[in-house]
Amino acid sequence: EVFANRDLRYIFALQLVNYGTVLAIVGLWAGPYLNDVHGLTGVTRGNVLLALNLAMLAGVMGFSVAERWLDTRKWTIGAGAGVSIVLLVVLATVPDLGLWPAILLLVLFALASAYIMLIHAHARAVLPDHIVGRGLTLQNLAVFLGVFAIQGASGFIIGHFAEGRDAAPEIAYRAVFAFLAVLTLVAMAIYLRIRDVRPREEAGRG
Repeated sequence: EVFANRDLRYIFALQLVNYGTVLAIVGLWAGPYLNDVHGLTGVTRGNVLLALNLAMLAGVMGFSVAERWLDTRKWTIGAGAGVSIVLLVVLATVPDLGLWPAILLLVLFALASAYIMLIHAHARAVLPDHIVGRGLTLQNLAVFLGVFAIQGASGFIIGHFAEGRDAAPEIAYRAVFAFLAVLTLVAMAIYLRIRDVRPREEAGRG
């Protein structure tokens, strides 16, 4: 019955990609990228990674406010995914990107990609009460499967370009950014087939 819920399948696609993509950059490759491509020291890299995590926290709160202001859950999430794709495409396609533009793009990506809590909320909204537990369990499974698969795939890409080298070249990271942009685009295209949720109506019913 859970798998038969069409809306939940649309959400599953984006849930599978969103957090795995964020962690692939913020939690896994941003530090090596700043080291291999831009030569940042450990402390400086740590400061940038702290900024990325703070941006994610700000994004979680910001998306909650934006959803209520815009009164649309679907298009608030879609906007976050769309901006994330644009930022990834810039990171993937611009060669010899300077340090500060790269940091700015990474921070903006962390901010724009922090819509995962809205995805959970959308999943809850489309689930009948009697399958809420199983449905949200499926969504959590999507999160962890996505983290596992995307980090593994991105590691394969980096390893392919970095084989026999002390540091991965810039093209390796650009390939990862391109891979994540394509994944997010496909997931967003699937997700946008879902029916919308109006937060003000939802609050009124509550």
